Amino acid sequence: MALGHAGRNRAGFLAIPREWFSAVARGDITVEQLGILVLVASEGNWAAATTVLAKDGTRYGVGIGETLLGRRKFAARYGLGKGGRERVTRALRRGEALGIMSITAAEPAPPAAPSSTPPGAPPAAPPPTLVKFRNDAEILFPAIEPAPLFAPPPAPLPAPASTPIQEGNNGTTNIPSPSPAARGTRSTTKARKEPDPRHRALTDRLVAVFAELRGVPYGFHGGKDGRAVAELLRLSGGDPGAVEARWRRALAMGDRFPGCGSLSALASRWNDLATAGAARPSGIASRNAPQPPSTQFTTTFAEVS
Repeated sequence: MALGHAGRNRAGFLAIPREWFSAVARGDITVEQLGILVLVASEGNWAAATTVLAKDGTRYGVGIGETLLGRRKFAARYGLGKGGRERVTRALRRGEALGIMSITAAEPAPPAAPSSTPPGAPPAAPPPTLVKFRNDAEILFPAIEPAPLFAPPPAPLPAPASTPIQEGNNGTTNIPSPSPAARGTRSTTKARKEPDPRHRALTDRLVAVFAELRGVPYGFHGGKDGRAVAELLRLSGGDPGAVEARWRRALAMGDRFPGCGSLSALASRWNDLATAGAARPSGIASRNAPQPPSTQFTTTFAEVS
């Protein structure tokens, strides 16, 4: 197992804390440093305590919420370029200063048997860095109920009840209005349309994928994103997994689809992001796909609220 990849077991890694994004907004850390911290967290051990065998034969213990990190190899693995090790070090120190994690030199695990290192053997390599994340309400260890990445919307307030004014009353006298039966009419109340719970779940899922692949928070576009989520559910036949798969494909193919970095762009280029070689699904057309001349001005789309 390569050093630094001990934490590929991410079963307990749930979400990126909001306070990390707030630190960027305050200027406490840069966007690049936020991306480095997200990558370090993604390599963390979030399932159960374990040990890792380094190339020099030393075995290190890695607990829950900890990452065993070789900074030079980490920088090379993620293409941080010249000075990558120093940039990783600065990001870790800023995270430690903000109380996000602690960084120490890893301690070798106690040997299961007496050491058999021969006298005069070359000294072991410098120990890797052990990054321990704080167990707070948002990066959680297993067996704890996960917290949502974004708070759910408040429940809609009921419409205020109004008392109709009786005919002939100018509004200054409290005269009770006759009942609907007395007026011979039937009053109906239009039920308030409840929000589709699938929209929030899919939005949170796509936002988390964006932060995972791009290393920065997703920039919302208000109601435009809300309409796009409804359209994506329609195009996918209500399958959130299909939406996530094309969203990942769009973010991974940034050079080929440079403008496909928003939910509305994903909806408009839905068919363009289909699996290579697969036929386009019949009956569902991309919003910007050209129509045949005979039907171009007669095709309509059902409005999805």
